[in-house]
Amino acid sequence: MLDEFEGGAAFLVAIREVVLCVSGFVINAAGDGFTTGDRIVIGPIAGDVIEHGLFSTTLLEIDIDGRRTGRTYFAPNSLLLTQTVVNE
Repeated sequence: MLDEFEGGAAFLVAIREVVLCVSGFVINAAGDGFTTGDRIVIGPIAGDVIEHGLFSTTLLEIDIDGRRTGRTYFAPNSLLLTQTVVNE
């Protein structure tokens, strides 16, 4: 009985992230939050959106002066629901 409960709990934890990522994508698409090419800030990370997919958003990171650092940041779309998102 306990093993079945643990398996079910593990499944719910795993599926939660998938549901949050898809929900973040849908809410952003429905609300015109941002598109490819926009400069956004998600929590502490700022960058130019180079790809926005079903599960993640890819940013080309910028520094405090607005210059590209060359680093790529892959943000799961679940962050769109839990972090403040600013479209500059």
